[in-house]
Amino acid sequence: MGNKKLTFLILLLASQALAEITPNTSVSPGTICKSTPDPSYCKSILPPQNGNVYDYGRFSVKKSLSQARKFLNLVDKYLQRSSSLSATAIRALQDCRTLGELNFDFLSSSFQTVNKTTRFLPSFQADDIQTLLSAILTNQQTCLDGLKDTASAWSVRNGLTVPLSNDTKLYSVSLALFTKGWVPRTKAKAMHPTKKQLGFKNGRLPLKMSSRTRAIYESVSRRKLLQAT
Repeated sequence: MGNKKLTFLILLLASQALAEITPNTSVSPGTICKSTPDPSYCKSILPPQNGNVYDYGRFSVKKSLSQARKFLNLVDKYLQRSSSLSATAIRALQDCRTLGELNFDFLSSSFQTVNKTTRFLPSFQADDIQTLLSAILTNQQTCLDGLKDTASAWSVRNGLTVPLSNDTKLYSVSLALFTKGWVPRTKAKAMHPTKKQLGFKNGRLPLKMSSRTRAIYESVSRRKLLQAT
């Protein structure tokens, strides 16, 4: 499933379930996971005790942040063995590390926001966080595509595919729960992801990003744009 279709499905499921469960209602993991694209996976990673959308959402984003750090460490481990890798494999790993750093920064900003409030956010702020969480899914796919483009016999690629896949599922849960708990209902019901929502408005990074992360993002964006022309 393409990233845009996945993001649309996540937002659609979250918005459809809004009428059934209010954000502050205490429900089981199985119930809340119905608003995510992979309910069985969602249920497997959430704590077993009942909670509300905000409890589950914070847990998921915090777990996503932890997994993003673990993935960076895994990529670093492979890069330390670069002497045995081809130039294309090294570039693919370096791209994955760059995108992984962005994901970690995006998740850090997202967690800081969801950890402060248990109510719907102003529309502009909800849109910014939704953009970050959607961009993470795009970064995951970009990393995976780069790995697939390397030699088919490259064993490192196989060692990264499963973590990438599992982390993408986790990030999808975080996006769905964020949409359900923090995005105003009228906005969530009307949400249809566009290029503007899947990218960054006015060519800028929303929220406060480190100057290093901003430089990384702009560098990757320019390179991708040149490759597409």
